[in-house]
Amino acid sequence: MQEKPENSSFRPNKYMKLLAISSQLTATVLGFAMIGYFLDQYFDIEKNYYTLSFTLLGVILGLYLLYKQVRKLGE
Repeated sequence: MQEKPENSSFRPNKYMKLLAISSQLTATVLGFAMIGYFLDQYFDIEKNYYTLSFTLLGVILGLYLLYKQVRKLGE
């Protein structure tokens, strides 16, 4: 097996954390949008009030989680 040098600029842990953060933001927004869409379909609402509301809630929650994770990275 070949060992990596200690001063390597490649940090897989940092890249994996960034990938996880972006995936978490995407999953949060899409998840809430899907919940809103299914509620609109279930209650047979002509206008997409639930989709809009839940998507907005997902964006707010996703940005809050993004903020917490980025602050944790800086420590």
